[in-house]
Amino acid sequence: MEYTIIQYPALPSAYTAQKPGRRIDMIVLHATGGVKTGDLWTLSGRDRTHLVSCHYYITKLGEIYQLVQDKDIAWHAGVSFWQGESDCNRFSLGVELENLNTGRDPYPQAQLDAARWLVRTKVQQYRIPRARLVRHADIAQPPGRKTDPRGFPWESFVAQVYADVAPGPPPPPPSTPPTEEVLRTALLDAAYRRARHVYHPDWALHQYAIRERLGPPIVPLLRFRAENRDWVAEIYGVDAICSPVGGWQDIRRLSQLPDGELKRAFRQEVYRALGVAYHADWAFHQYADRNPIGVPLSESFRLTLSSGESYSAQIFSLDTLISPTGQWNTVIPLSQLLAASQLAPRDAELRDALLQRQYQRIGAKYHPEWAMHQAAIRWQVGAPLSNQERIEMGRVDYVAQSYGRDVLYSPEGDWGIVKRLSELL
Repeated sequence: MEYTIIQYPALPSAYTAQKPGRRIDMIVLHATGGVKTGDLWTLSGRDRTHLVSCHYYITKLGEIYQLVQDKDIAWHAGVSFWQGESDCNRFSLGVELENLNTGRDPYPQAQLDAARWLVRTKVQQYRIPRARLVRHADIAQPPGRKTDPRGFPWESFVAQVYADVAPGPPPPPPSTPPTEEVLRTALLDAAYRRARHVYHPDWALHQYAIRERLGPPIVPLLRFRAENRDWVAEIYGVDAICSPVGGWQDIRRLSQLPDGELKRAFRQEVYRALGVAYHADWAFHQYADRNPIGVPLSESFRLTLSSGESYSAQIFSLDTLISPTGQWNTVIPLSQLLAASQLAPRDAELRDALLQRQYQRIGAKYHPEWAMHQAAIRWQVGAPLSNQERIEMGRVDYVAQSYGRDVLYSPEGDWGIVKRLSELL
């Protein structure tokens, strides 16, 4: 039986246009976890909050939709690894199946027949070896991150796809990524997950954030409008970045924007997303506009020492600002107190109180005797963005914590060993 492929083009903002001639040598099968109406809306980029896409979508009725052309890169595999290669989006076709992915939701025969016809057609067209027809769960990193397509009759499906297909060369022995690559991926994935976001290695914004060492993300993807254009933005510990929709290689940093409509709108959206009100006439915010102290993590608050002296303070991702009450134009950064070799008792109490407030903000406690907290001060990585989290790696597990400038991690049990994610990039 021949099938008609229905064209349902994804928005240009939902995939990467690729120059002709790229190599396609893998097919990845997925289950959407949803139903047709919502699936098509999301996978075509029209649901502006989930930038994912696929080449083909097959409904339970056996309808086949093409959303992204074969020559272009769809965003379906995410963080992935297979047979010695990472970022599988670069060389694979993504086929999504309408299914709730519960393991109990059935795949009707009409859907299986359509999937078999499409995959068999593409296997023959691109001469894809059997070992390169995979499930999303097979390639997702870290292992166990994805389960789709659950309940799919995989072995019989693959056998039918390759029935009467001339065998190719034997597949290479399975390989695993280097330990450092697996750890780096796990730490990146965890950092984005803590921000209720998803790491996409093929997104220009994420590539830029890693290349420019912008630290961990803080919140999910943002959208705003300025200069009669729609913009997509992300907030990291070091800076916030944005791109016009569709112009993904045009990346702007908030700290480097000239004064104007775009900077005002972008800054307002950043402060709003972080739950902080921006006041152009406040000394703290004027200081933050002039100095690289990151983005605001708290509103200003009152701090009173044992002597009765009081201060106003505000936590930013790379530093914390203090002013004596009533002396609002006197702004003292916490980093100045941390860099001092000797401090008067009052200043030492102020320093410790501010450090404690940084950790209290994330529901934790500052422990000056902990190696990770000592390293955070020594390496000047800014305020903590998250509490410590366990990263399961198999033989050796790790504990990681996001800070404004970096992610610090330690092997579980060897707390005196503290390393930085930036060293793995």
